[in-house]
Amino acid sequence: MSPYFTVLPTLPIQRLGGEKPCNSQFFDSPKHRSYKFGRDALWVGLETLGLREGDEILVPASLCEVVLIAFIKLGVSIQYYGLDATLAFDPNEIEGRVGGTTRAVYVNHYLGRPAPLAAIRRICDDKGLILIEDCAHACGGRIGEVNLGSFGDISIFSYRKFLPIPDGGGLLVNDPSLSMPEPLPKSSMLRTFRGVLKLWVMCLARHGLIPLVWWKSVRNRIDDYLRVDDSIDSVAWESPLGMSDFSRRLLLRVDLAAIVEKRRENYRFWMEKLKDFAGTEPLFPDLTIGQVPFSFPVLVDNRDAIVRAVARRGVYLEPTLAAPYRKISTLVNGDEDFSEIEAISARMLSLPVHQSLTFDNLKWVWKIFREAIEATILNQKR
Repeated sequence: MSPYFTVLPTLPIQRLGGEKPCNSQFFDSPKHRSYKFGRDALWVGLETLGLREGDEILVPASLCEVVLIAFIKLGVSIQYYGLDATLAFDPNEIEGRVGGTTRAVYVNHYLGRPAPLAAIRRICDDKGLILIEDCAHACGGRIGEVNLGSFGDISIFSYRKFLPIPDGGGLLVNDPSLSMPEPLPKSSMLRTFRGVLKLWVMCLARHGLIPLVWWKSVRNRIDDYLRVDDSIDSVAWESPLGMSDFSRRLLLRVDLAAIVEKRRENYRFWMEKLKDFAGTEPLFPDLTIGQVPFSFPVLVDNRDAIVRAVARRGVYLEPTLAAPYRKISTLVNGDEDFSEIEAISARMLSLPVHQSLTFDNLKWVWKIFREAIEATILNQKR
């Protein structure tokens, strides 16, 4: 059976036994609360900030659906701001969008790439705005000697995207004037068991021991990621929960420094393979100091065909950048042009760099990916 790979890590958990928690600066801090998912942390954070219907928040033109659902459910008005070809924002543009009802600015460290926040922090301080820092893709990252998550009035984390745990998100409340939210009921044992079972299934599939490639193909799951949908369904939203005790115990035993280095090492593997490889354009061709990569983002032509081709051979390179959602009732600039983001989102896929991958795993993924790209180029020449 074919092995199966995604951008998410799988069991067994590596390098356990350390004494320090996953992020000792934050996780054991009295300013930190843990939740089932990062989306739960965001919901509680927005409630802690007191944002309500009629308030406006400036958000990047590319955001995950579950992030936007929180704003929609609260009735908060949304105004998009632009991102350039490297997913960087222009502080001057953001400042120019501030209006009478603007309460907050939301910033994202896309795919683990640290976004410079000093300028936007000054703008928020000068104008009395709240800064919300999204670190869902940037666990353990830093700018200089300052840990990501330290810049926002509140900051959001999604530990389960970086660590093979069944659940885990975090909220950091940096503004001392804000009251800490009360702890929430924890995720149930049944939910936790299902999450652990899923991780083991993924682990066994990575070794080719169960036919997950066939099962995914039968269910056409890859099409769910490739389908472009301009609207958001908030009906399936669930009330937030706290992190399970199982995940918390695992989180406290993880050697984050070792995981950071392993991810950076795997990122360098892709840097070397793709630096002169025709048909691909790395979005971030270098590895900056303080960057803890979530994945290795690559721009390709005929993205959907390539994603489907490699999925048939067990490499699941789902897109990880959304085009701007337009059909949102509280979106104030739904007709504004963000063609650059739309173009990037239509061409981007993510190669895995997580710590569960061995060198042989990476070589296998590279072989499958290379062959799919070369086949595409050959078809274009015919």
